[in-house]
Amino acid sequence: MLRRFTTSDALLRLTLCVLAAVAMWGVTTAWKPPFAFRRGFIPPRDIVARVEFSRPDPEQYEALKLRRRGETICVYTHNVRPLIELREALTNRVFELLAAETWMDLDLSVWEEFQPEGKPRDPAREEQEFFALRAALAGDMELRKFQEALVNAFKPFETDGLLDSLHALEDGSQTAILVHPVGDEDFLHRVNVGQVQVAEAQAALGKRLDEAFKEAYGESVDSSLLATYGRTWLNRHRLQTTLKINEDASEAARQKAIESIPMPTKAYKPGDLLARSGSPLQEADLALLHLEYDAEVAQRSWGQIIRYTIADLGMFGALYVLCGAYLLYHTPQVLRDKHRFTTLLGLVVLTGALYVLCGAYLLYHTPDRKSVG
Repeated sequence: MLRRFTTSDALLRLTLCVLAAVAMWGVTTAWKPPFAFRRGFIPPRDIVARVEFSRPDPEQYEALKLRRRGETICVYTHNVRPLIELREALTNRVFELLAAETWMDLDLSVWEEFQPEGKPRDPAREEQEFFALRAALAGDMELRKFQEALVNAFKPFETDGLLDSLHALEDGSQTAILVHPVGDEDFLHRVNVGQVQVAEAQAALGKRLDEAFKEAYGESVDSSLLATYGRTWLNRHRLQTTLKINEDASEAARQKAIESIPMPTKAYKPGDLLARSGSPLQEADLALLHLEYDAEVAQRSWGQIIRYTIADLGMFGALYVLCGAYLLYHTPQVLRDKHRFTTLLGLVVLTGALYVLCGAYLLYHTPDRKSVG
C-alpha cells in the first residue's frame, strides 16, 4: 500500500494537490477570518469596535481647508509709479509758484490747488501767504530740500505700497499681505494691512510731512508752513492705490498651504458604536466596518494566523480525502490521467478565485432588503 504512494506518479499528484491547496489558501486569504458584512445586511444588534482604529475625517478636512485658505497671506503687486508721479507733480506745482515773482504774475489756478477746499477767498491775505511761502523757500529755489522731504515722507508708502480695498475674508489673511515690486515676484516682503490702507496713510501724511520738512530745513525756516501747503495740495489730489492682488501667486500660496494639511482622522476605541441594529448597512457603514476589520487583522498574532492556516489546510485535506475516495471508486480514470487530474485541480482553484471575486462584488452591490420583493 505504501509503495503505491511513493511512486513517481503518486508523488507528482500529491505535489499538485499541495500546490493547489497553497494556491487556494492564498486566493481565499485563509490566514484571516472573512469580512462578515454585506451591503443591505440588517444587524440584529449594535456593532461595536473590537480594536482601536481611526478613519479619515473628510468633513474636518474641508473645514481645515477653508480655515487655512482664510489664513493664507496673499501676494500683492506694488506699482510705485503713481506715488512718484504724485510727489513730482507737487514739486512741479511749487516750481510754478516760485516762477512768479509777484502776485500779479501768479497763475491763480495753480495757487488755488494749495488752498483748503471751502475756505473763503481773501486776495490780500493770500498775497501775504504767497510771499511768506517764497520767503520760506528763498534758500532752496531748486527745491532740493523740498524734494528730499517729500521722498522721506513718502518712503514707507513707496516701500510697502497703498491699498484701498482688500481681498475677501475667505480668500486670505486680513492682517498681513506679501508685497513685491512690479516684475519681480521673488522680492517679497511682509506688510501689515493697517500700514498700507490709503485712508490711514492719508490721515498720517500730515505728521509725516511735518517731521520730514523739519528734518530737511531745520529751525532756520518755517518748515510747518511748507508742510501745511504740501498737506493741503495732497489732500486735494489724494494718495493713489498702488497695490493690486496677484491672483496667480496668491492662489498658488493658498494651494500650497492647503496641501500641507495632513488628513485629520477620527479615532475609535473598543466598544465605540460602528453601526446601529435594525438599519441596513450602507456603503459608508461598510467602509467604516472594513477599517475596523483591517485593524483587527493587522493586530492578529502569528499564533492566530497559524491556527487559521492549519484549519484551512485541514479542510482542504478532508476535501481531498472525500473527493479522492469518490473518484477512486466511481471515476478512477480521472486520477490515472494526469492531464484530467491537473485540469480538475485547476478548476478547483479557479472556482475559489471566482468565489472571492463574487464576494468582493456582492460586498457593495447586494440590494437592500427593503427593495427586494
